[in-house]
Amino acid sequence: MTSLLDPVVIPGEPEFQLPGDGILAPASGDVPQSFDAACTVCGASRVEGQDWCLECGTAFAAPRAIPGVQTVALAGAFTLLMAGGAVAARGIIELARIRLGISDQFTHIPERQ
Repeated sequence: MTSLLDPVVIPGEPEFQLPGDGILAPASGDVPQSFDAACTVCGASRVEGQDWCLECGTAFAAPRAIPGVQTVALAGAFTLLMAGGAVAARGIIELARIRLGISDQFTHIPERQ
């Protein structure tokens, strides 16, 4: 029986051996290349697309802009749709009460005698 620590042998491929320390050297494509920007606080180098400084924790990403016109319009349309649905539901309930002759017990005020 083989264990998980046994080397994997693929027919037709040369046997792979790890270095003596068990750590593979990184291939050139594995390590992201740095670009000409550095942290404005501590001066540490960074790679493209990095959002935080790995030395001091400063945020590199620009703050988000205010919502666009489409976002505001969509939120407004959704709010109007929900409010219209609530008004329509209340109207349907009132119409059903009138047709069935059901009184609203919570708003009914008895007459004084």
